[in-house]
Amino acid sequence: MKIILASASLGRKKILESLHLPFIVMPADIDEREITAKSPITLVKKIARAKAEAVAVSSRRTSGSMDNNYITGF
Repeated sequence: MKIILASASLGRKKILESLHLPFIVMPADIDEREITAKSPITLVKKIARAKAEAVAVSSRRTSGSMDNNYITGF
């Protein structure tokens, strides 16, 4: 399984590096300003999901399958 970080955040990258797990960074091409929610927690969850979904769709187009990947936009 491959871990894919769908975020360009250096902080999130450092968190994954501290776990000593192999991963790759594939920043999602989304406009976070278009995503809204009433609570900050819901907003963060919606943005993370949108990033993961965008990278999954993009990767399926280029590689055909994402079956063995874990994509996170956290």
